[in-house]
Amino acid sequence: MKLIFFILASFLFHFASAQIVTLPFLNNGVDQVPENYGGKEELKRFIDEQLIYPEEELKNKTEGVVSIKFICDEKGKIKQYSIVKGVNSNLDNEAIRLFKLLLWFPAIKQTEPVAYESYIDIPFSINKYKKALKRRSKINTNIYSLPNDTALFIYEKVDKSPAFIHGKDSLLKYIAAELEYPQEAKIKSLEGTVVLSFIVEPNGLITNINIEKSLGGGCQEEAIRVMSSTVWIPAQLNNKNVRCKLNYSIVFKLNSGFKDNSQGSQRVGGY
Repeated sequence: MKLIFFILASFLFHFASAQIVTLPFLNNGVDQVPENYGGKEELKRFIDEQLIYPEEELKNKTEGVVSIKFICDEKGKIKQYSIVKGVNSNLDNEAIRLFKLLLWFPAIKQTEPVAYESYIDIPFSINKYKKALKRRSKINTNIYSLPNDTALFIYEKVDKSPAFIHGKDSLLKYIAAELEYPQEAKIKSLEGTVVLSFIVEPNGLITNINIEKSLGGGCQEEAIRVMSSTVWIPAQLNNKNVRCKLNYSIVFKLNSGFKDNSQGSQRVGGY
């Protein structure tokens, strides 16, 4: 019996990167287990950009994986959560903070959303964290003169809406310059609109990127790639930087006058 438990524990907790853990005996009866907005790739990017390694644990060179068990209800809301494998209080608390920032799709059973229990692993690697810090260092944090809200609530009504760090017109130019018309879409002469939703965090980076309207042909993946690289002035409420949700549309249109990096072209629009 002890051997079986050891094998199960090893299977559950031995993961090198952030991921949703799905065990065969857990997803019986459902067709799709709960998934964070954006899936595995968004989860990895999210941790790279949002994890704050506790100073004490950096000094002590503490690493590990924190595993969290949670119940996601039929509306995608987290009702219960607990740490089933921790490292220490500092890393455990940071893992919980990150977990609370995530938005979720519920489990699906025969096309209907249902409440379900699942697990997520939050890895702590000092080497990966230092590499992530180098990327974050390019952000001009001098613009963020207000304190950050710590309630983690996503506000719909704010005193000042989020804004692209260089202005709305610059965002259009940035997307037009960075976005590459996918080869598959060009071959199929595919045109249309990809609509993204995302959360602008108090640190000006975006999380929980989700496809509200897809297109195919690699267009939605390219839209996510470009949008995930943007930096924003966060929303403000009561003299604090707060979390706020935005929608943004990117229109892929061949021969529209905007040349991209793959010699295609596109028209972009938003808000």
